[in-house]
Amino acid sequence: MRQGWLSNVLNPKAAVFFVTFLPQFLPAGEPAFPRSLALMAIFALIYASWFCALVAGVDRAAGWLRRARVQAWLERVTGACLLAFGARLALARH
Repeated sequence: MRQGWLSNVLNPKAAVFFVTFLPQFLPAGEPAFPRSLALMAIFALIYASWFCALVAGVDRAAGWLRRARVQAWLERVTGACLLAFGARLALARH
C-alpha cells in the first residue's frame, strides 16, 4: 500500500492535472483555497470509491481468474492482441 501511495504522490502527471484542470472551476473574485479544497475532496472521494469498487470486484473474481483454463484463455487473448498491434505497427505507413 505504501508503494502505491508513493507512486501516486510522486507522479508528476497528477500535479499537472490539478494545475491545468482545476483552475477553470474556480470563480474569479473569490478566494481560491476553499473551493480548491472542496474540489480536491470530491476528487479524492470519487478516486477512493472507484478503487474500493475495483478491489472488491477483483477480490470476487480472484478465484475464477486463478483457474488454469481461464489463465490460458487470457494469455491467448493477450497474445493475439499483442500480435495484432505488432502487425498494425509493422504495416503502418507514415
